[in-house]
Amino acid sequence: MGLMMATLVFDLLAYAFTNIYADMLSSFLQAYGRSFSLAEYDFTIGGTPGVLLVSGIIAVSFALGFHLMLTKTKFGIAMRATVENISLASVQGVNTDKVLLVAWLLVGGIAGVSGSLYPLWLYMDPWVGARMFVSIFAACVVGGIRSIYGSLFGGFLIAACETVITYELSLVIGEWIWPYRTVISLLIAAVFLLFAPNGVAGLIERARRR
Repeated sequence: MGLMMATLVFDLLAYAFTNIYADMLSSFLQAYGRSFSLAEYDFTIGGTPGVLLVSGIIAVSFALGFHLMLTKTKFGIAMRATVENISLASVQGVNTDKVLLVAWLLVGGIAGVSGSLYPLWLYMDPWVGARMFVSIFAACVVGGIRSIYGSLFGGFLIAACETVITYELSLVIGEWIWPYRTVISLLIAAVFLLFAPNGVAGLIERARRR
């Protein structure tokens, strides 16, 4: 809970500084920084936007890379031990502060790569990070926080549900529903927290034990 609150505070600070930076661009460089898109710089392969192919390859590569790191390297084992029980890991000689620092750096790097691909498909604005927070949280809950592949699956599932369900609702009640698509993610996450708190990965693990 403490880490979650700290994340929310950091998110608000990042949002504030991003808005300040956007205003500075407008004031000093006469450049509009509130919204932009880089879709015109994308390429296509067989009629498919390149960003879709590249993002898919990067996502799979990251998942495989982290799987190998967590299962085949000493640092990965130390990271897993820290996640399971930080006090016990520290007693066993693991530098938990270093592990947590590297983990945050890795997460920041992944966010940076994602941010570089996002404007090739959608418009960027200062609020985009905070707006995506709900969907990211829901994806982790649905897929399983302790599973790399589960989180990856949860991301695809939440994205598909948000798009498809909101599109179907827009046909019935109107296009005004689109800004509220994150409510769908919250509802799905709430259902999983109530009935499957370990997500899809937890359900699969439970089925294997039977």
